[in-house]
Amino acid sequence: MNVFRIILTALLVMITSLVYAQSAKQKPVTIFEGLQKPSSFYVTQNEIFVVEQAQDRILKLDLNGTLLESYGNKGSGDYQFNQPLDIDATNGLKVYISDTRNNRIQVFDKRWQLLSSINSYGVSNQNQRIEPTWLGVTKLGHLIFLDQRSGYLVKMDENGTFLDEIPVPKEIKEISKLKVIGNSIFILDDKSGVIHQLSDSGFYETFYPVENVKSFSFTKDGFWTLTDKSISNKDKRDNLELNEELRDIFIHKESVYLLTDKSILLVN
Repeated sequence: MNVFRIILTALLVMITSLVYAQSAKQKPVTIFEGLQKPSSFYVTQNEIFVVEQAQDRILKLDLNGTLLESYGNKGSGDYQFNQPLDIDATNGLKVYISDTRNNRIQVFDKRWQLLSSINSYGVSNQNQRIEPTWLGVTKLGHLIFLDQRSGYLVKMDENGTFLDEIPVPKEIKEISKLKVIGNSIFILDDKSGVIHQLSDSGFYETFYPVENVKSFSFTKDGFWTLTDKSISNKDKRDNLELNEELRDIFIHKESVYLLTDKSILLVN
């Protein structure tokens, strides 16, 4: 009987320690605050890039949240923005930004030198201004973006050469968000309550039912989803409730970075 009590006590202590360790591990830390209407962000090996839409600029931080640079202001010239929406900083060597109201995608190098400005594509559309919204870059370096004006997904190589115009599959009722992860295109469809997965050529692969999701991420550790005030990993069955309005999620190595309506949080 004493042996049983000892074992039971040891198990309870172990479980309590694990729960405490998990809660401590999941406690979010604010690493940057004071953002004004951020729309998206991207984490590289060394930096965090944030699209601050209300200020028509891009912020560059280190991984601890220290502000390194602020790029751009409102306007239509080079290095200026008008309601930028999305960003993909690839491996830090190239930074793609959808400059929506200026009808272009601006491409910069790691020193923030302007490499190109994409404002049209293809043969039939070469004289028509694009209206880029969500974008992403594949592992092969191909740019994929949603052109809201034509309603197509557009694919270009790393030099900005047009490769393909991809029709949106009929299964997709609404594109609420788009992310390119690996060589797959993931589309959040709020209207259907589904995340659709396509190949980088536009072939329909599979779908994931979701509910009230604002953003998401797929990593080797599982499928992460973000609602207004919580994050969860469906594969690990982890869930974390927060008190801030969440906008986007990015997984970098073992860390979870969260973009809220005013700040950036880090969950180690």
